Amino acid sequence: MSVDTFDVVVIGGGPGGYVAAIRAAQSGMRTALIERWKLGGTCLNKGCIPTKAMLHAAYMLSRIRTLDKLGITVKDVSFNYEQMLNWRDGIVSALRRGLEGLMRSNGVEVIFGRASFASTGELSVVINGNEFKVKFKHAIIATGSKPRNLSCLEGSKSCLLGEGALFMHALPNKLAVIGGGAIGVELAWIYSSLGCNVTLIELMPRVLPSMDSSISRGIETQLQKMGVNVMTATCVKSAEETDDGGVKLHWQKLASEPSDLQCEHFEKVIVAIGRVSDTESLNAHAAGVQLCDDGRVMVDCSLRTSTPHIYAIGDVIRGGGLAHQAMAEGELAVEALCGAKVDAGKLLIPVCIYTHPEVASVGLTEEQMRKQTDSILVGEFPMRANGRALTCDEPEGFVKVVGDGRTGTLSGVHIISAGASELISGAAFAIQLGMKFDDYIKLIRPHPTLSEALGEAAMAAVGRPLHIPKPLRKAMRSRGNT
Repeated sequence: MSVDTFDVVVIGGGPGGYVAAIRAAQSGMRTALIERWKLGGTCLNKGCIPTKAMLHAAYMLSRIRTLDKLGITVKDVSFNYEQMLNWRDGIVSALRRGLEGLMRSNGVEVIFGRASFASTGELSVVINGNEFKVKFKHAIIATGSKPRNLSCLEGSKSCLLGEGALFMHALPNKLAVIGGGAIGVELAWIYSSLGCNVTLIELMPRVLPSMDSSISRGIETQLQKMGVNVMTATCVKSAEETDDGGVKLHWQKLASEPSDLQCEHFEKVIVAIGRVSDTESLNAHAAGVQLCDDGRVMVDCSLRTSTPHIYAIGDVIRGGGLAHQAMAEGELAVEALCGAKVDAGKLLIPVCIYTHPEVASVGLTEEQMRKQTDSILVGEFPMRANGRALTCDEPEGFVKVVGDGRTGTLSGVHIISAGASELISGAAFAIQLGMKFDDYIKLIRPHPTLSEALGEAAMAAVGRPLHIPKPLRKAMRSRGNT
């Protein structure tokens, strides 16, 4: 490949990068997408998609084991782990082929190689050991993130970082998951469902620490019900490899004495303590692109870097994030470089965790609302009072809504329920529109559906509960709505 010039070059072919490339090409610009590994990035190849496939397989297994009460008897339930992995990998391959077709049909030139900046208008791309130059008018950095490790576990053959845990060829009997965020919770759920003895260790006082505290308590209860040993407010202090190929972890409860160390042996340890921006090989300074001390690319509200014709999106600007947020930012970055005025700070981003029951959240938590105003509205509706949840034998969880007591505006929705990831989009739409509780309640939801719980929670928030009997109302926590 000789020196070539593109209107837009996107560095990184993950969800944010490939969306940006498609939109740029559709806008009439000559576009190149440079990817050093496989199209789809971490999300498609070893993150979101394979994880969700494994979660579904584990869920089906757990459901089959509980069908007796529905009058369905299934004898000799077992599973073939290797076949499960092959099924998962087939899904990934099919989606990647579809993505490759999208690139071709939209006229995006895909270059497989490692890109770094040579100047403010030129990239050096290494392909199979050979260096080529690519010139650009605009560039979008979408190199994503990589898993963070614990120093005491670096180099351990029994330590797996985040998504690497999905590629174990055999299931361990005893497994530790360090990190109680979304990735750690999902992995703990998968491997516990598949029969592993799982211990989940979280440094903060609760799992899913960034989510509403009610959700954290709810998912912790569900994990404990399925046999996961959940240890919060716990710090891993050291680790040592054992002769049998396992790891002995030493940890300490934060409130305990320094000498009060505990230890336990595990066959495998998964580290899921977050992600860091992947900018190490970008040579960003050659293009005048300013980085934060932790490696994140600095951008303004329109996703511009310190070099005005270079943009950045996704995990590379926050150290860890969500695929759908990166995709939305990819579209905004193209709009911005085409001259539109955009503000990425106004994006309302739902968060989903695909355990069973699922977790979904959008908008402000109760804790955040109480810091903003002395007048809030909070309503909860238990799924065990929802007809559809009961007929699906999915009674676990609840819906919680949070709003501004002075304006009557819906501000946050938090769900732990079957189908939570599908329910949350409608809630996000309502919050984005600035919908008030009175209007949100008036939306007619089909009966029987899980979505009815959203309206019921909103009615509870304004003091007009419909399907919550008095004994259940008394059992619910008093919120002191004002």
